Amino acid sequence: MAKRRNFSPDFKARVALAAIRGDGTIAELAARYQVHPNVIGNWKRTALEGLKTTFARGVGTMEPRVWYRSAVGSHRTTRWIRRFAVRSWTG
Repeated sequence: MAKRRNFSPDFKARVALAAIRGDGTIAELAARYQVHPNVIGNWKRTALEGLKTTFARGVGTMEPRVWYRSAVGSHRTTRWIRRFAVRSWTG
């Protein structure tokens, strides 16, 4: 059985940005980057949805570190929040 390929976030962003900019058709991008066209479509949709939350206001959207510095006293708890909560915001 073939091993599932893992792509870095940098690679995903580069391919999604190329799809958003229209550097080629999805099929051309799929051939260039050797990725299935459905995957490129998913990355493009995820990137566009992420842009909406990037410019939104509220807790955890623009700067996640602001709220937990004031709300958390323990260094151990701060490390836990950095590890799990911030990952969910960044994808």
